Amino acid sequence: MLIKIRGIGQTQLTEFTTFLEVPSLSCSGFNKVQVEIGNIIYKSSWDEMKHASEEKKRIGIECGDVDSDGIPMCTAAIIGLKTQKILFIGVRNKYCVTCQRSANKMEVTPIHE
Repeated sequence: MLIKIRGIGQTQLTEFTTFLEVPSLSCSGFNKVQVEIGNIIYKSSWDEMKHASEEKKRIGIECGDVDSDGIPMCTAAIIGLKTQKILFIGVRNKYCVTCQRSANKMEVTPIHE
């Protein structure tokens, strides 16, 4: 039942629990629970994304999708839930223009971020 009422605020929750003749949370209690649940969702999402990126890295190495230094080239896409169409494509690697220029000129790489 909670899945069906997700996204409602404290006022709507109070109306719903009043209808069920069940005590409701105070505003501060609701906010506390909302923050706790938000933190759980954030941590769970972050853990899943970290696991997925580690898997992508492993697959990239296995397939040979690496740069000249052996660093995996990770391509990612954001796909629309309903349209199933690509909304964004990003490539993440550790290519640095400053480092590459210095290497090409056979110079010492300057200190940089």
